[in-house]
Amino acid sequence: VVAELGLTLVLLVGAGLLGRAFFQLMGTSPGFAVDHVLTAHLAIPRERFADGDLPRRLFEPVLEQVRALPGVRAAGMTSLLPIQRAWSNLRYTVEGEPPPDPGETPSAERRASSPGYFSALEIPLLAGRDFTARDAEPGQPPVVIVNETLARRHFPEG
Repeated sequence: VVAELGLTLVLLVGAGLLGRAFFQLMGTSPGFAVDHVLTAHLAIPRERFADGDLPRRLFEPVLEQVRALPGVRAAGMTSLLPIQRAWSNLRYTVEGEPPPDPGETPSAERRASSPGYFSALEIPLLAGRDFTARDAEPGQPPVVIVNETLARRHFPEG
């Protein structure tokens, strides 16, 4: 009986701490807008991705229609929503830095995003600029937006 009471007390205290942590987490800002945001998941079969421009050509007209809806302030698309786990890490090198040792090449999570994505989620850009429609045109140099951690690691002077 004493062991059962002790176990019950431990479980109650654990449940109380878990509940308190959950409510504290609910009050924490994730760093992007969560109110008045609508998301939708649209899937294209992989075999249709042979043309790297296909997602943009398919979804840009949809985005234009969404942007034209009454009450819509911003619309954008991304390959993965924030907090979704990405399985598409990309190895990268930084121009001007010495090449890394074999097996030490850094990698970062890669997400494709359209113009309007950051403003739709009210994610501030600390430096640089947002994507534009011109960035996706043939012949344009690649454009990336990196997080603050990667920027500080490789570009400490800005």
